[in-house]
Amino acid sequence: MKIVAFCLGLAAILFLSYALGFSRYADFNRSGILGSNGHVVTGGKFGIEVGENYKRAEAVMMSLGFENPELTKAGSCHGYDYGKDLEPNLWFDNSWRKGTICIVTSSDKVRHISWSYGLGFP
Repeated sequence: MKIVAFCLGLAAILFLSYALGFSRYADFNRSGILGSNGHVVTGGKFGIEVGENYKRAEAVMMSLGFENPELTKAGSCHGYDYGKDLEPNLWFDNSWRKGTICIVTSSDKVRHISWSYGLGFP
């Protein structure tokens, strides 16, 4: 019986290590478990880089299974205010993580990335 409990514990540790550290969805999984939110204007998040072409960012989001975006109210996304010349595109993560990612663009370039995750959200 101790061997079975040990093996189950080890399997759980290995699974969590993979899901939170090495899987393609690791960054999303950590955000979903921790209930994270934030905003970047340089660098990147979730495999998307600020400054890259939006078509590439869109392809990344679609390949990860996110639902088609919708344009949000001009000038705002996740509580961050943007100029009227920027377009916030809101993507939905309807998995167990329950979150949203906002990719703000201008002239087909990614300018800002914001996200909001938490169990039971939105």
